Amino acid sequence: MTLIELALLIAHFLHLAALVQAVGALVFLVLIVPRPLSLDSSGEEDRLRVTLGGIGRLANTSLFLSVAGALFWFLLQAMAMTGNGPVGWGSFCLVLSQTRFGEIFSLRFALLLFGAIVSVAVLRSARRAVPWPALAFLGPALLLQPWLGHGAAAENLFLPLATAFHVIAASVWLGALLPLWLTLRAAPLAGALATARFSRVGIVCVATIAATAVAQLPLIGDLPRLIGTPYGFVAGVKILLFAVLLAFAAVNRFVLMPRALAGGERGTQMLKASILGEAVAGLILLGAAAGLASLPPGAHEQPVWPFTIRPVPDLWSDVFLRDRIMRTLAPILLASGFLVAAFLSRRWRWLFTGAAIVAAFWTPSFPLKPYFRPAFPTTFQQWERVRSPVSLQQGAALFAADCAGCHASDARGRGPLATGRPVWPPNLTAPLYGRSRDGDLFWHVKHGMATGDGTPTMPAFHDRLDDDEIWMLVDFIRARASAVSLDFDGRWQVPTRAPAIVMTCREDGVTADTARPGTMLYLKAGVHDGGPSDDPIQDAAVKGQEVKLRTCTIGDDGQGSQWLLAMAVLAGTEPPNLARAGVLIDEQGWLRRLWLEPAARADVLLEAYLAARTPIIAADRHH
Repeated sequence: MTLIELALLIAHFLHLAALVQAVGALVFLVLIVPRPLSLDSSGEEDRLRVTLGGIGRLANTSLFLSVAGALFWFLLQAMAMTGNGPVGWGSFCLVLSQTRFGEIFSLRFALLLFGAIVSVAVLRSARRAVPWPALAFLGPALLLQPWLGHGAAAENLFLPLATAFHVIAASVWLGALLPLWLTLRAAPLAGALATARFSRVGIVCVATIAATAVAQLPLIGDLPRLIGTPYGFVAGVKILLFAVLLAFAAVNRFVLMPRALAGGERGTQMLKASILGEAVAGLILLGAAAGLASLPPGAHEQPVWPFTIRPVPDLWSDVFLRDRIMRTLAPILLASGFLVAAFLSRRWRWLFTGAAIVAAFWTPSFPLKPYFRPAFPTTFQQWERVRSPVSLQQGAALFAADCAGCHASDARGRGPLATGRPVWPPNLTAPLYGRSRDGDLFWHVKHGMATGDGTPTMPAFHDRLDDDEIWMLVDFIRARASAVSLDFDGRWQVPTRAPAIVMTCREDGVTADTARPGTMLYLKAGVHDGGPSDDPIQDAAVKGQEVKLRTCTIGDDGQGSQWLLAMAVLAGTEPPNLARAGVLIDEQGWLRRLWLEPAARADVLLEAYLAARTPIIAADRHH
């Protein structure tokens, strides 16, 4: 983390904490104590009046600190956007007026400033009116917060709106804790009554925070990115802090608040301490939130897996493993049920306890080894580039130079140097390697392999190949495995993506992107009869379902030659054998079927129909 990134994080945290405190204090004055609390002690009423005045001053001070923090944060952000150098007036105005970030910030800053002015005017008036007009400015300012962060890159309004309500609910809940603590300290009975009112507001806030947090899960990505990226780690800390806050809130609501309402001095002291602890935990959570806003989302990062094992993929689809889990869980659940019954029943407590012991005794042993596989730091990483004809050719050249001696040119492990190795080189096209992850292969190529006693079985290539070259090598190995899986009918049993190339179709001169066609694409080499007509878009009804199909004939230029070379690798043949071939690519860029001779129009439409009915889920594939 650079110095300016650290300064940005601190400035964002201070601005966010001040704004949350201001909003929470104003909401406390508007919703929690908008009308007099019925108190028996006139002295406590006087102390409460003084305390509410102090809470108003706290709100005003926090608002102006938030305004100053927002300006400082924007200056630092402008420095980062213009190259981490000092920002002159021209650069400042450029970022402010010529960027989406600057436009949103200008509107939000104006709302904050007007909200601060209105709050001071209302709270310092002789009538001491309720400061709800200030919230009319601060609410929209909070709604704009996501558009200054990750929400600005969202494809629709769902994520930024969910984040906005997440921020508003957190501001109301966390920002009201300090005013509540101040009220309890000055007027215990008034504070207990305010706590009872606040608990109802808090339930709504907690429910809103939990519901809107689900919408932000795509920013984390998957479990490996939750564990193995900085964003995921900070998000995990935030989730744990939220659980701590829920525990504080539950104890306050169901244990300490009734004691304080009953007039117990010890209960009031414990409630004050608990609310103060909740406020501190909330402040740390705000720091985590500011950190998340300053980090790239985990979904866009390569995860570093910190463990030496990982769960078996598709665990629940394995009948044997699933059955073992169910056989183990059944007696555990039965024993747990008996223990609950023993806790609830005094008369039959010992009987239920004995039944729980018997059920636990019959729980079978549960070996963990079948449920885990070895893992490496790069296990869940993938190549960040897209497969292309050029990358496949480069991968083929690297494989021929560095791997074919042991693994052979067909990657089946029968190279001329194989007999000199302590362990016979594996068949890289075998299903066992097909089920491994790209990151595992990357780790083995980069760091080598050895037997259990440390004898090297494959050299490390980290000093000969850079990371991008290793990924190209892994991609070529995957391509060779896919070629071996091509069945007699021309279907790939191991799903594989089409090489990415943008080519101009002969039919209409319009380009076609093989990586993301957007519709079923029938790509054919050369002009031949018998296939679909030359219309660029062919829609037809197959078994009552409309199938969109585009036909594209490859040109004779350099791109067409590159495409044939790449397809020769994926088909396990020579380019001349593909001179009259056609291939079907689905909407997501997966290769679905290969015809070595011109295909009938009905056959292509039927194959497109079947491909539409059985889409390939990218999340289920490592490559």
